[in-house]
Amino acid sequence: MRNLYNSLTALSPILTIIDSPALGFSSEFLDVTAPYLTDIIPIVTPDHSSIKATKLAINAAREVNSRINILTPILNMLDERYPIDASTGVPWIEIVKQEIGAEPHIIPLDEYIQISRQALEIEILKISPLESRGVSEIINYFDKAISKIIESTLTPTLRENKT
Repeated sequence: MRNLYNSLTALSPILTIIDSPALGFSSEFLDVTAPYLTDIIPIVTPDHSSIKATKLAINAAREVNSRINILTPILNMLDERYPIDASTGVPWIEIVKQEIGAEPHIIPLDEYIQISRQALEIEILKISPLESRGVSEIINYFDKAISKIIESTLTPTLRENKT
């Protein structure tokens, strides 16, 4: 990971995204990557184990690097027919807010995304935001997230000139 990071740094990328698999934050992974991370996008599903594991990963990353910015979490695959956790009676949005510390951006459960994932994940690129609320919300989220990241990298002078 250090070699990969050094290679990426040499290219001076604007943004590097590390898409970790579920529960992919082992202590070894965090020890190597967290010192270099600037932003984390927490992604959870409406499931207590997903939310708890994400909270643990965020806390572990912050122990290694307290400067990490936690962006708006994503509550992925929320079935809007079942917005409330049956075991607690609390809305999933509130559970994420309590555990992660911010209200999540919702990516609704969407049959088009599920179909494309079963076929081949790249197929999602062929789905129009007008056809799929899920794709539309993914695009909306990343528009906002990228804007925040870019804004945070501007110097105070550039920020003032922008406004």
